[in-house]
Order: sequence, then structure tokens, then C-alpha cells
Amino acid sequence: GAVGLRLLAPATDAFGTPAVAPELAFFSWECLRGAAISLAAGTAVYFGLVRTLIDRRSTDGRRVYRGVLPEWADLELAYRFVLLKAIPAVFETAARAVRTAAAAARKSLMTAVVWLVRKAADLSEVTAALRGLTAAAALGIRAMADLPDALTVAARRTVFRENREKTAPPVGTPLTWRLGRLADALTGAGRNGRRSYTEICAEKRETLITGNRLVLRSFSFGLLAVCIGIAATLIYVFLRIRG
Repeated sequence: GAVGLRLLAPATDAFGTPAVAPELAFFSWECLRGAAISLAAGTAVYFGLVRTLIDRRSTDGRRVYRGVLPEWADLELAYRFVLLKAIPAVFETAARAVRTAAAAARKSLMTAVVWLVRKAADLSEVTAALRGLTAAAALGIRAMADLPDALTVAARRTVFRENREKTAPPVGTPLTWRLGRLADALTGAGRNGRRSYTEICAEKRETLITGNRLVLRSFSFGLLAVCIGIAATLIYVFLRIRG
């Protein structure tokens, strides 16, 4: 009981309910008497009402519940009627309607075929019609047979085509090569002994890269020297303060 009260204390504080009295004894005579009264009342109801009025013993010795409703109000009759008579009757009616419609359609089709045969009494017209139908069927079948191959070839030439092998330009990079070729086309350089702009662009690129490298190295060295000087200054100031 004491452990339960300790566990319930946070819940009572959170919900704003009054705390249970700490002197409450769960196994006192009052609590045990109330539990015994509840148990006795439940036992009396079960054996006095349920066992005698609600259930009964069947002919084979098993205990079953009594049917308190009259036979005409039994729900089993309702769902037996629905499951065994109403639903089968609906589906049977639908099946008869479908069968009648199919028979009527078949009869109409046969009538149409007989009418067409009678109208095309000339054998030559029938033969030409059959030949045309055969040719159309052959053309459709051939198209369906060639369609997968055509789709495969089209995809192979468009979406799944092979990438062209990238070749390095003779001089410089692809960008300098294209710029040089454009300048040659505009100025006519590269012919009659004139130097091509592709070589000039490549050289300018190398000069620019070399200059940038020198600048970066000089800048990095300068930053390193500044960091070393700042570190030496801080160490000197720290030692002077400690001294």
C-alpha cells in the first residue's frame, strides 16, 4: 500500500486531485470486508441468475444460453433468408439477364452475317473482300512484329547512344583550342606562315597559370611569416607577464 501511494503521488500533483491519505491501509478489515461483499454478490448473481435463468443444459450435456426471444423474432431467420434466398436470387436474375443478352447478340450477329453473304452474292466481291482483309491483317501483324525492333533501334540512336570519345586538343585545353580556332577563322591566322592563335592562347594560359602560382606561393609565404610573427609576439608578451 505504501509503495502504491508513492507511485500515485506525482499523478495526483499533476492532475490537481487531492492526495490519498498516507494512513490509508489497503489490507485493513474495512477494505477486506468490502472486497468480500463484492465477491459474494457477484457469485450470487452468477449462480442464482445466470446458471439458472439464462443458460440451460442441452440434450448432449453441454450448457448453452436460453433463447429468450420468440422463434419469429430470431435474427438467424433474417440472415438465413438474406444469405440463402435473397442474394442467390439476385445473382440468378443477373445471370439470366446476361445469358439472354448474349443469346440476343449472337442471334443478331448471325443475322448480320447471313445478310452480308446474301448481299455479296457475287463470288468475286467476296474474294476481293477476303483478300483485302487478309492483306490488312498481314500488314498489322508485320507492323506489330517490327515495332519492338524499331523502338530498340530508335532508343539506341537517341537516348542510349554511345558517347563520343573525347580527344585532347593538339595544343592547350579545349577552351583555348576553340577560342584560337575562332580567332583564326576571323583573322585568317594560321595560314601563309602566320602563327595560329591556338598556340598563342595556350601560351597565354600557361603564363597566367604560372603567374597565379607564384602569387599564391608568395601570398602563402607572407601569411605564414605573419602567423609566425604574431605567435612569437604572443609568447613574448605571455612570458613578460608571467615574469
